[in-house]
Amino acid sequence: MENTIFSKHNGSHRAVDFRDSEIDQIQRQLDALRDRLISPAQKSGLTDRDRVRIVRNLCHARLRRNEIIGPNLFFDPAWDILLEVYLAELEQRRVSVSNIGLTSGVPASTTIRWLTKLEEAEMLIKRDDPLDGRRVFISMTETATQMMNAYLDECWPLLH
Repeated sequence: MENTIFSKHNGSHRAVDFRDSEIDQIQRQLDALRDRLISPAQKSGLTDRDRVRIVRNLCHARLRRNEIIGPNLFFDPAWDILLEVYLAELEQRRVSVSNIGLTSGVPASTTIRWLTKLEEAEMLIKRDDPLDGRRVFISMTETATQMMNAYLDECWPLLH
């Protein structure tokens, strides 16, 4: 009985092996530590190369949908812009305001309007090109990148 403690549960006392409760507590601490140390990408198993392939496939599927069904029914410029900027980030390339929307077919005026909204939502950042004052580059905030990563981590297994 030296390893036994008594616990009060729902008004009654019950004997609990002290070693079991210690082991359970240590296991919970180890689980919490593992969750903090392992990034979401490691948990999902997706690499940046996987993410590039998935985002390219998503963009291609969206273009095919527009070709087959028509662009008038399905128009989501914010998502198209986020996918395009996210892909550029994954490929470690810069994308300028003037180039966004060209591949997805989003009109320039719509692109500008949605870039402003996405910047106000703190998802995108506009940066002037230090070498060419006429050009502005777009990048994702860290929060937006984490959200896109989380989206792929959670949704890709459902789609694949």
